[in-house]
Amino acid sequence: YIGGLIGKQEVANLKTVSLTNSNHTGNIVTKGSWVGGLIGSQAGTDGSTQITLNMSNVFATGDISGGY
Repeated sequence: YIGGLIGKQEVANLKTVSLTNSNHTGNIVTKGSWVGGLIGSQAGTDGSTQITLNMSNVFATGDISGGY
């Protein structure tokens, strides 16, 4: 799990997650999967929980590449 800000986010008891005033500048290069400019993966700990992600003033710049 590779992300400019968060590689993998698992949430147990929260239904809403907020990300504010954050940024990533630079390239992300990996040979794996689950790659994102901001977040590689987000899920509830049970794998099925619906999560709302609120973002404000968040950005990423650069190239992203991944895969096998």
